Amino acid sequence: GFRSRSTNGDFYVGQTLRIRVGPLKGYLCRVLDAYRSDITVKLDSQMKVVK
Repeated sequence: GFRSRSTNGDFYVGQTLRIRVGPLKGYLCRVLDAYRSDITVKLDSQMKVVK
């Protein structure tokens, strides 16, 4: 995968994740940016960026 930098030890820019809680539960997303506990992701299915 594409791992340009470690963010907070758990997430990497370019990493693909599945949302586990909340109204977007079950969606696949890609990490665009992560700083401490703030993670910005792009939803693959909706072409939408959420933070």
